[in-house]
Amino acid sequence: MQIYASRVLKQALSRAGIRMEDVDAISYSAGPGLGPCLRVGAVVARSLSSYFSKPLVPVNHAVGHIELGCLLSKASDPVCLLVSGGHTALLCSSMGKWRFFGETLDITVGQLFDQFGRALNFSSPCGPEIEKLANKGKKYIALPYTVKGNDMSFSGLLTSAKRMIGKV
Repeated sequence: MQIYASRVLKQALSRAGIRMEDVDAISYSAGPGLGPCLRVGAVVARSLSSYFSKPLVPVNHAVGHIELGCLLSKASDPVCLLVSGGHTALLCSSMGKWRFFGETLDITVGQLFDQFGRALNFSSPCGPEIEKLANKGKKYIALPYTVKGNDMSFSGLLTSAKRMIGKV
């Protein structure tokens, strides 16, 4: 870990044309995500923060994606539906803070598409192939999903869709 972290840091500073003295704060992904990966990032960030006496700033990975989108699109105070392989959440920004209204209780929409696509023998990412099939469709098929408050559950929808193609 130490060897790679050092190489990545040197490369990032070099590409940015700066030195550590020019860095104002050390940030890291504090979640959501895979535990082992998050721990490595947190250990490296804490070490750098301590050694260089820089403030440590944990960042929500999902919000990081949305913030980048806001930066690029110049959106202010948006309502967002975040859908990716690892996240599905409904949230909005107000006065510089993010409020999560709801998120998945089990599998994300991205996982649902990937698992259903694999059942159809598609390669990942499966979303584009599933969308092509959906665009050819002529009939709406009701599938179950669950909403509890503002949280969502999609595992039942996946099971029903797999049953329809004979994979369960």
